[in-house]
Amino acid sequence: MGRVCDLGCGPGHIARYLRDRGVDACGIDLSSEMVRCAQRLNSDIPFEVGNMLALPLPEASLAGVACFYAIIHLDREEAVQALKEIRRILQPGGRLLLAFHGGEGETHVEEWFGEPVSVTATFFTAEEMAGYLASVGLHVKQVMERDPYPFEYQSRRIYILACKPATA
Repeated sequence: MGRVCDLGCGPGHIARYLRDRGVDACGIDLSSEMVRCAQRLNSDIPFEVGNMLALPLPEASLAGVACFYAIIHLDREEAVQALKEIRRILQPGGRLLLAFHGGEGETHVEEWFGEPVSVTATFFTAEEMAGYLASVGLHVKQVMERDPYPFEYQSRRIYILACKPATA
């Protein structure tokens, strides 16, 4: 199969899930603190600091990317750039599983779990994201949506499975 990257890995829970199922997983996050946390919690998985707009990986080096709720921290132009980068690092036939908040516009918070933060999140519709994926040469294989759980931020959750063509 090959290596799969948990992109925007945070504390590494997706990479851990994958590794526990026999996948050669790694993780990349913009936050050095999140990478330290992921390394502390998952010493058997490699994690590194990196920006999804300029990933520290060679072209065609990954069999897959799982990007759960990280792309929401980019504006629309940056999201397209990140998808170009993901396509670049995927091997021919490689897959992307992308999860994001569904909707339109953005939201901004200055407090999170009682701590002062400055976080902006961009919402995307499934159709909009499918268009972005197609524009960078990734083929959408499946789209799934679900309502939020009561304890989550109250937006639709969208999951898209896409792949890089096996041949150019």
